[in-house]
Amino acid sequence: MSTLSIAQFSGILPRVPAALLPQTAATVAENCDFGYGELRGMKGGALLTAVSNAVKSLYTQDGLTFYTWDIDVDAVRAPMANDQFSRVYYTTPTDFLVTNSLGTRPDGGPPGSSYRVGVPKPTAAPTFSVTGLPSSLSALTIAATFHYEYGGVKYQEQAIALTEVTPKQKWTFTPPTKNTGAAFGPGDESFIALRYSILVADGNPDSGYTYTEQWFDFPEPTRVIVTSPEVLRKVSDNSLINGVQGVADDAGRGHRVATLYSLTRYSFLNDNTQAAGNLTPDQAFPVIRLTATNSSTGAAEFDIYSNNSSFTEKGAWDVGLTRNDGAASYTVVLSSTAAAAATETRAYVYTYVNTYGEEGPPSPAGSLNLVNGLAVDVTLTRDAAGSYAPIKEIRVYRTMYGSDVADYFYAGSFLVLGQPGTTFVFHDDVAVAALNEPLSSDEYYPPDPALVGLMCLKNGILCAWKGNEVHFSEAYKPWAWPPEYVKTFQHNVIGGVPYGTGVLVTTTTEPILLSGVTPGGMTESDFKVAQAGVSKHAIAIVDGFAAFASPDGIVVVAGGQASLSLSQRFFTRDVWRARYGAHLAAMRFSVWDGRLVVYASDNSFPAFMVLLDEAAGNMSDLPGFQATCTFASDFSDGVYYGLGSALYQFNAGAALPAVWESREMVIPAPLNFGYAKAKCSGSWTLEFRAYDDKTGQWTLRHTKALTGPAGFRLPPGYKSQRYRIRLAGSGIFQELRIGELAISLKEV
Repeated sequence: MSTLSIAQFSGILPRVPAALLPQTAATVAENCDFGYGELRGMKGGALLTAVSNAVKSLYTQDGLTFYTWDIDVDAVRAPMANDQFSRVYYTTPTDFLVTNSLGTRPDGGPPGSSYRVGVPKPTAAPTFSVTGLPSSLSALTIAATFHYEYGGVKYQEQAIALTEVTPKQKWTFTPPTKNTGAAFGPGDESFIALRYSILVADGNPDSGYTYTEQWFDFPEPTRVIVTSPEVLRKVSDNSLINGVQGVADDAGRGHRVATLYSLTRYSFLNDNTQAAGNLTPDQAFPVIRLTATNSSTGAAEFDIYSNNSSFTEKGAWDVGLTRNDGAASYTVVLSSTAAAAATETRAYVYTYVNTYGEEGPPSPAGSLNLVNGLAVDVTLTRDAAGSYAPIKEIRVYRTMYGSDVADYFYAGSFLVLGQPGTTFVFHDDVAVAALNEPLSSDEYYPPDPALVGLMCLKNGILCAWKGNEVHFSEAYKPWAWPPEYVKTFQHNVIGGVPYGTGVLVTTTTEPILLSGVTPGGMTESDFKVAQAGVSKHAIAIVDGFAAFASPDGIVVVAGGQASLSLSQRFFTRDVWRARYGAHLAAMRFSVWDGRLVVYASDNSFPAFMVLLDEAAGNMSDLPGFQATCTFASDFSDGVYYGLGSALYQFNAGAALPAVWESREMVIPAPLNFGYAKAKCSGSWTLEFRAYDDKTGQWTLRHTKALTGPAGFRLPPGYKSQRYRIRLAGSGIFQELRIGELAISLKEV
């Protein structure tokens, strides 16, 4: 006895005639999910919210709040882990922007605020002035101060008039008499002390120490000077008492030593007007201090001590002090050190740092020649940030004298956010030994605002393209897009998708794979397949392999090979072009549950869903699915789409009616089937059709409504050699068996 059995269901194969289809294939499959081998229906889209704009692009992380745009936008989450700013980067047809994902809303809409990605390059080179290097001595007013010095301590410091020998270069003077005990001035800083206190430790290393303040008497009233917050110096012999906390004067009043040290003068402690004053040690020697101001501007030009002083600092000028033979007078000579000192050519650049902490490329370099070791005042310019994030900080870099490394090193920085003005002066007195941090952002240029197709690759690299160029960011630095990383091709790029350790791009002629673990190490691989991309959005990753639409079908890239072989299971080139050829520019890909969803953004052809698999590939039309854009969120594991001014979640709504029609089933001889048995759940309508050889038409012979497992009779009165089964409904349909008699089904 002849029987028919359908125990497995699969989808349509548009390239195969109905009579030649495999046993489980269909001539019609609409809204069918074949992921389980049985027949199940898909769900429609769940309406999430109405939005204020016509949705052409969208972005979401959690599937609850969204950004939506009415233009073509590609958006990605910042590649940094735990990004404190929760940034989202996106490209539009005219700009490259960054915003905050916290601005997403349940009702969508574009970001309320955004900045252009990157940090701008300063436009002006730095300018300089060198401390202590006046242009002309004739422009200066020079004043002199005298003191005696011993052990790094000044005595009898006072202004002094010099007798000019050579204008502003050579002078003579006679030092004042030393105060060695015979005379004492009103500016005295010594006083008579009776007692002093220090902290005394009590305890041991195991239990710890406690400190108490204890007082000690001088053997006799002693003249002292406070030389630091905890040190007294005896005037009589210049010996020091360290760790002093308090001191009592000759009137018995207690004082904190640290407080006395902070005072300019404390001679008021002397109650006895006849007491000895500030004593100058016999060993003290004379020192001259010259200060110069610009006569026109009043600006300080230098402040230097004679070269016998411990207060002398290396600079552009030297003050020599010599005693005149056989006289009490001295000669002062001011001379330049530039001729004898080592000179260097030093270059400076500066960078901007924005409120995200991102550092941009350096300014044009400025350079100067100067005596090695001199301090430099560097004048910098803050440009208007414009559409970029506000500038928070300016960092200054300079070359290193005596180094074989041709690089710039960090010299210092200062905050400028909220500061008035556009120019700032940085005083650079950093020693060469402190220059340890090289400039790392010399190629950190902002991305080209004309880039499109933004995507995030592995290793934190962002990628986008324009024309025939593919651009890459620094790893985990999405604001930095070095020009040296740009890859240029012969033909324009159409689309791209992250693939492996790089990116697969389609061009107007062929696909190209760029792979590498660093942006500077991307290498190009040519598949030798002349299949052009047709749409920016008709490319996707499906279960580990890449797929893109071409004029001849769907090209699959896997294992270093690109092929149409999986596509050709479903389409010949003619079938593909007949169905979709006029609409390829509007074609878009999305991926749901390992299957490729193909649709047109202008709804110019019915959507379909295909599983590209050599063994179990199947395809179902999705006639009710319409979308202008889709977005798959890895965080929520959902696919979301926009249509009109509304957002939906794919396959999350009410059940759709599934329609499945079998292949043309041919039996050896004409037969009238009399009994059928179905195994199903849900609600289904079965149509049993037979081919009439006389009319050449398919005739509906029986219709049966099914809500569960059932056996039923088929009508008599006809015979046919060709049959078709059509199922429509929702739920699960597992099996259908048909025979001449009920007993014949026992063998099936």
